[in-house]
Amino acid sequence: MKRIVVALLLLFLSASAGFATTHEVTTAKILAVKAHEHGRIAYWEGRVPIFDDYPFYDITLAVGQKKYVVRYESPTGYYPSGWKVGSEVKVRQKDKGTM
Repeated sequence: MKRIVVALLLLFLSASAGFATTHEVTTAKILAVKAHEHGRIAYWEGRVPIFDDYPFYDITLAVGQKKYVVRYESPTGYYPSGWKVGSEVKVRQKDKGTM
């Protein structure tokens, strides 16, 4: 019985340690920025796309040996001046697919 309790405790501690490391702040380098000035396609009229005019940006980040593409959406078109290609930013990976 003690072995089962110890095994479950170790399993719980290792799982909680894995969650704690995903919320740490790390440094990422911006590799590329692709601007989509017309926004997303809202709907189609025949073969012609109609855009929503909310600009968004696809930003390629290098965190360690991995590369991520994140999307930054801005209804006003604001893009931070510190987020240029080659600069380093602080990121925190919250959940799967969220930074």
